[in-house]
Amino acid sequence: MGSTKEQTVVLNKCHRASFPKKAPQPLHCTEGEKDLISHNARSPVPRQNKTLRIHLRTHASPECNVCFKMFPDKQSLMRHNRVHTGERPFVCSECGAKFTQRGNLTTHLRTHTGEKPFVCSECKEAFSQNAHLIRHVRTHTGEKPYRCRLCKQSYATKTSLDLHVRIHAGKKPFPCKFCGRGFADKTNLKSHERIHTGEKPYVCFECNKAFTQSNDLTRHLKLHNGKQTYPCDKCPLKFAYEENLKQHYIRHEKNRGDFQQRSRLIADA
Repeated sequence: MGSTKEQTVVLNKCHRASFPKKAPQPLHCTEGEKDLISHNARSPVPRQNKTLRIHLRTHASPECNVCFKMFPDKQSLMRHNRVHTGERPFVCSECGAKFTQRGNLTTHLRTHTGEKPFVCSECKEAFSQNAHLIRHVRTHTGEKPYRCRLCKQSYATKTSLDLHVRIHAGKKPFPCKFCGRGFADKTNLKSHERIHTGEKPYVCFECNKAFTQSNDLTRHLKLHNGKQTYPCDKCPLKFAYEENLKQHYIRHEKNRGDFQQRSRLIADA
């Protein structure tokens, strides 16, 4: 390659794409930038893709000799190598937990100190990690930067997108240890397993009634709070739950049908 930024190498199909025919996503590596190298640090280029691997070496990118990921500098590679060696040199003085990186230890220590230095400018809610604040801010802005290449649906977090992509691929890598049923993510698996264990971790602080799911507790709390957030647009009644409103609408339709039938009988008499 030359020295100008205009000269570009293009990988026609992303080696990470699960559906390359439907969703080709070219990768561009422009000299002077490290977008392709950064991409490869997250997921290695297959060894058989010799053209791309040879090109990446023109950037003098340090390469892991175990998993073949490439990194922008030797320090990043050194930190990465701890994943393979199991080395965890940073130890928590409070509980003895060990970490591969100092930043992870710093974040962990906040679980002991309760420190939450990252504050939302909109609602003042505080967080222990900047990444958590960034995700939270999207609830205010509505930003959804992670987009599915197949159906164009967007998500606020990469975790949500990864889960969505598994649904496209039909992947359910988390099986229930009780019945073998598979799930696309650990959260749904854990929620399901409570059916088997009977665990009810969500407890109402008003009456101590316990629930297996957090949304069940939220619905229950509306009864205590007297919140009736679902109004009927046909009469003055309001309901705490959407399901109750739907049942109410069915009664409206039934009463309407009965009224029409009675009207026809009177007209025919």
